[in-house]
Amino acid sequence: MIYTFLDTGILDELLKIPAHSNAEDSEKIKEEFRERIDSGEKLIIPFAQ
Repeated sequence: MIYTFLDTGILDELLKIPAHSNAEDSEKIKEEFRERIDSGEKLIIPFAQ
């Protein structure tokens, strides 16, 4: 099984955060991560407490 850690830059693009994302990049990244999820890859969002 493959695990991928997402950093805030990727999350900005996936969530289309204003002033922190680019519409063209967001769509490319969304497509890439959709393929990864469909292939069974697990995504991990690290956070601090």
